[in-house]
Amino acid sequence: MGNASQQIDESTLKNCGWNNAYYVSKTAKRRAYSYFECNRRYIEIEKYMHGALQKKEFEVWYQPQYSIATHRCFAAEALVRWRSPVMGLLRPGAFLNVFEHNNFIAQLDSYMLREACAFQEKRMKSGEKLLPVFVNQSNTNVLETGYPAQVKAYLESYGLPVDAIVIELTKSVLEKIRLDE
Repeated sequence: MGNASQQIDESTLKNCGWNNAYYVSKTAKRRAYSYFECNRRYIEIEKYMHGALQKKEFEVWYQPQYSIATHRCFAAEALVRWRSPVMGLLRPGAFLNVFEHNNFIAQLDSYMLREACAFQEKRMKSGEKLLPVFVNQSNTNVLETGYPAQVKAYLESYGLPVDAIVIELTKSVLEKIRLDE
């Protein structure tokens, strides 16, 4: 823990993701102390995220969607986990906020979509029944003009019917749409 009266450079605060202490103390009249806690995990996540994507450390876990009425699985949701050799197994809550903050989420979204398509292609080729797979997507990709065409291209490249993948909008998409109205 440090205070803003010490020599703290702006990039350190930005890398930690906590700019508030810096700006509060900078705009205060005088003798203002603003405390911050530099989140080491945030820095670690940013340090390893690109390599993790290249090394396929992000795993897709498929959570079955089960109907009590029919006693059958009717779909699955693609959930991300990060199996980092340095940080261990991370659940999405440990890294998604960092990715949304630095826009790495767009790369992870595309990765998850491709992995889900590959999973469905493998099932289809082995003769298994295709159940829809729900894939979460953030506003970084979904609100882009060419996004629907990109999804269509993925489905076509894997030879999948359009109902094989269902795009599930994250909370950030809905918030962005609401703010733009």
